[in-house]
Amino acid sequence: MVELAGISKSFHSYKAVNDVSFTVNDGEIMVLLGTSGCGKTTTLKMINGLIQPDSGTISIGKETLTAANATRLRRKTGYVMQQNGLFPHYTVEENIGVVPTLSGWPRHRIREATYTLMERLQLSPDRFAAKYPAMLSGGQQQRVGIARALVADPPLLLMDEPFGALDPVTRLQVREDFMGLEEAGARTIIMVTHDIEEAFMLGNRICLMDSGRIVQLGTPAELLFKPAGDFVRTFCNPHRTLLEFRVIRIEKLCPWLPDYTPDNNAATATLPATADCWQVMELLSTGTELVTTHCAGKQKMINRVNLPEAMNQYKKALQHK
Repeated sequence: MVELAGISKSFHSYKAVNDVSFTVNDGEIMVLLGTSGCGKTTTLKMINGLIQPDSGTISIGKETLTAANATRLRRKTGYVMQQNGLFPHYTVEENIGVVPTLSGWPRHRIREATYTLMERLQLSPDRFAAKYPAMLSGGQQQRVGIARALVADPPLLLMDEPFGALDPVTRLQVREDFMGLEEAGARTIIMVTHDIEEAFMLGNRICLMDSGRIVQLGTPAELLFKPAGDFVRTFCNPHRTLLEFRVIRIEKLCPWLPDYTPDNNAATATLPATADCWQVMELLSTGTELVTTHCAGKQKMINRVNLPEAMNQYKKALQHK
């Protein structure tokens, strides 16, 4: 668990972070979201002990972060930067193995852990282990950075715009590969991004910041459907339709979906109830006429007509809670 209590930080007369408090639970993905200059990266650097707060406390696990223990705690924390920060004169294998080497791991254990992650991130050790960062594409470099952050199996992973320097296609590929990693699924992650779609796709909770303060802290659905004020509403509005399809999962729509009636003439596909409405729309826009799912103990069906109707009913129900 990571806990921030009343954290503030100023640079000369500029207050970059102003009285920020939140708790990130074990295994949770917390996204720090906001425009440039809102304080999200400064907050992340304070959690990593790279910057000392002027006031307030940061606790990681059972320890309070101080200047004295920052280096030791940092070795137990994975860190992925936008500019990957690879050592140019180290090979890919050496870059990934930096923290285990500093921690005194045996060489065979470092190689085994390094090669396992390389394989899972589509970096064949035979092809890439002996290469240097300058010989890699941007996406490959970022995969190396992710592997380096995960190789020592840290309980906490900090990510500062980890996909921001990549082109849109590569960004999506690297992001999907990262989220599919078994190694990424069981740890606490705090991620900084200014990409609202990325935040809503990846975050269990979102901390929306402006001018160094928290404007709203909540689930993606809470920011969309229960905004704390005009700033949150305005921030989300340009992307609202897409975000709603990303946030709402089929299981939330079950009360308003009809029971499945077999239709041999309709092109049919099946999705789990945990799938989001965007996945449903992708199927319905590529030739599928009917999507079936099993939820609330029954088999339900979704088509182009009842999907938007069910989404509207769900949003109305949320507003009356």
